[in-house]
Amino acid sequence: MEQAAGALRDPAVCAKIREFIAEEGGITPLVELLKSDNIKVVRHAAGALANMSMNINNKTRIVQDGALPRFIALLRSQDEQVQELAAVALRNHSVSSDNELKAAWISVVESAH
Repeated sequence: MEQAAGALRDPAVCAKIREFIAEEGGITPLVELLKSDNIKVVRHAAGALANMSMNINNKTRIVQDGALPRFIALLRSQDEQVQELAAVALRNHSVSSDNELKAAWISVVESAH
């Protein structure tokens, strides 16, 4: 799992590769990997998702797949790199004027209460 998540992390910096990963269904497994007990897997998955979240369509998918509560929880990780990657992902998600993304955020917040 570590190698799979790691293999997607750096290439996800490229816009075309981000789109390809999303089109091939790569977001959902990456979100699931945020729950791993292996900190290296979590680092790679969080890094890949932070990179993936630079695309507006990916942002919405990432939120819909339930990553926001995981990113928030990862802010309390004992691993500083995981904390940083979660913060970057949250920052990337917060920078958007897209109404669909805002609706997804609101849905997450409302379901938390």
